[in-house]
Amino acid sequence: SLIIGTWSGTDTQTGVNLLENNNLGGVIVMADNLPENPTPDQVKGVTEAINGARSKGQPVSIGVDQEGGPVSRLSTGALPFPPLMALSATEDPELTQTATKVQGQNLTDLGFTIDFAPDADVTTGAKDVAINVRSAGDDHKEVAEVVADAATGYHLGGVASSAKHFPGHGRLHVDSHESLPVSKKSIKELEDTDLLPFKSAVEAGIPMVMMGHIGLPDAKTTPATLNKKAYQALRDTLDFDGVIITDALNMKAVDQNQSGKETVKALSAGADLALM
Repeated sequence: SLIIGTWSGTDTQTGVNLLENNNLGGVIVMADNLPENPTPDQVKGVTEAINGARSKGQPVSIGVDQEGGPVSRLSTGALPFPPLMALSATEDPELTQTATKVQGQNLTDLGFTIDFAPDADVTTGAKDVAINVRSAGDDHKEVAEVVADAATGYHLGGVASSAKHFPGHGRLHVDSHESLPVSKKSIKELEDTDLLPFKSAVEAGIPMVMMGHIGLPDAKTTPATLNKKAYQALRDTLDFDGVIITDALNMKAVDQNQSGKETVKALSAGADLALM
């Protein structure tokens, strides 16, 4: 029940079986689980089948990466939105809040309970290959304001949101999908800069924070997702008592030869939910 699972291909019954056979907490719907150029009805067909996988006990969590812009897993099956940087560029808090509220409502209508957004990273621009326009910008104070507005909007839209990727991926020029980026600064040293957007999200009432696959100065070969000190720092530094979820554990920043031990390590380190 502490795992948000994933399956390959467009056979939704595979996802249903995954949930039923393993009593998972939920699943994330990825682009390859949907037909090419899906309709909203096709997306709803998937979420309704997944939701029907459990008739009693805890409800099924159905998540999606639907930030807007380059990270829009639902393609034509959902309303199109620009990335967070575009909303930030308007310098209009009300617009950001309204846009994320509408996005949240759209996802709720499609059957989702979690959107793994907004991105709370502070970017360095072109060198930042993993985050870039997914971030609200390169000024931590401005990013903090936009992230808080987005968190409020998602809440008003009825979907659970998740600030990511703690303690900050935007200044790291290695893509954690491919290998492990290592921060030159400790979480304590990031407190007045990169942590501000996460702090503002928590103060805005965000229910979930995603731990990133980021090595730290005193643990350069261990992703923060498997690092007990990183979870404790998130709790203590931000006074966060909500849900901490890992970034996807099938990414190459995590050793993929552990046969599930990486998930056990993440939960033992302090994760409430293990993703993928």
